[in-house]
Amino acid sequence: NIIKSFENQQYRKQAMGNQQLTIENPTTIPQKGDRGTNDEIVARAERRFNTIYASMRDAYGDEDGHQMFRMVILSPQKYMNDKRRLIQSLAREGLMEQSRVGEAASGAEKVSLLKDFLVNLFMAFEGDSWREKLPGWSPENRRVTVTKWHGVSIEKGLLTGLKLVHNNMKGNVEKVFELLGNLQVVGGVCAIQEINFASNNLKGSLNSEHLSKLASLIVFCLPFNSITGEIPDFSANKGLAVLSLQSNHLQGSIPMSICECRNLRVVHLYSNNLTGPIPSELAQLEQLVELRLWDNNLTGTIPGSLFALSKLKVFHLAQNKLTGQIPLELFQGLESLEYLFLNDNRLTGSIPIDGLVSLPKIKSIHLSHNQFEDIQEANTSLQKSFSSRHAEVDILGQDLVYYGNEYPIAQRGETLPKTFSDETLDSIAQSSNPLALAE
Repeated sequence: NIIKSFENQQYRKQAMGNQQLTIENPTTIPQKGDRGTNDEIVARAERRFNTIYASMRDAYGDEDGHQMFRMVILSPQKYMNDKRRLIQSLAREGLMEQSRVGEAASGAEKVSLLKDFLVNLFMAFEGDSWREKLPGWSPENRRVTVTKWHGVSIEKGLLTGLKLVHNNMKGNVEKVFELLGNLQVVGGVCAIQEINFASNNLKGSLNSEHLSKLASLIVFCLPFNSITGEIPDFSANKGLAVLSLQSNHLQGSIPMSICECRNLRVVHLYSNNLTGPIPSELAQLEQLVELRLWDNNLTGTIPGSLFALSKLKVFHLAQNKLTGQIPLELFQGLESLEYLFLNDNRLTGSIPIDGLVSLPKIKSIHLSHNQFEDIQEANTSLQKSFSSRHAEVDILGQDLVYYGNEYPIAQRGETLPKTFSDETLDSIAQSSNPLALAE
């Protein structure tokens, strides 16, 4: 309405001529529903335009602010269409503060941005072959509101979650974060808390710079793909609660940045090609419930500091190249430990029988295929000690010696109840408060 009222005014002619406008210091800004004579309405509108013009020049610089203002005056529709590209360009060139980018998108434009992002994601990862495309993703169904698209979580106009599990997605995983980064820069509509693309056909590597822009990330699940390279830096993701990157082709060591994510409850890095020692600094993760690092090439000793993790229930280090003895500290702080997997390593010394028996909640112990001393004696003693408890014991690498009927006998290896399987991650990811559910 303001633009229409100025169509025949000298003010608009000045803007069209790209002349410098005189910026007044308006004392009042007209509000919707104002009344008055035509002259008063025009005067108030001029003050409003002066204010808008001044704020644009302040935000975008004199020349670019003037350019944006002219677009508003000359062609509002063209302005809406070109605005995203201009804002992205200004932000990239440092002409606009990143902290103010999010203010640039209107409510309607945010919806358009989100839909554009989702359509681009669909196209980049061979969406036509996805197993789940409804509602929303398929071209003929895109009139459905974005809040109802399959696997998409949106709260208060912000993208908070993407969960496309076992969906036959094919492509380079870096494209996901490139698109998310563009979404954040252009419209400030990305506050992603959950990324769960488990069991797809994703390749490529993970980029630390991309992750640094996702400060609100809580659940990060990309297991059972073909991702290569090293585990990225997570130092910018302080709120991370679930990290699930198992069954990929990751190499290198466990980064120290993981130890800075003090809210971590679940760390699944098993079945990769990780090397080097287990960081003793993982003991800083006081909320940790599951640590699964099995089936890698980790070396060195088991850090005694890890056994101060009083909430840890699953401690799975099997099938690595760990050496040394089981630390005596193991039995001092693991008051919640239920599942202990140290089998198929190169551990030596005696099996600490008294310490194992002292674990109050232990349900499963796997120590076979190491280089322990007196394993027959240890096996006999543990059988006697656990005869009245619900627990399974594997010392000799034979069939599990099982006592009780609470859990079924399983093959050597991953023998965890459903409470700690992928259903756990699904529940956390689907929750409106994943951090609380993870705890």
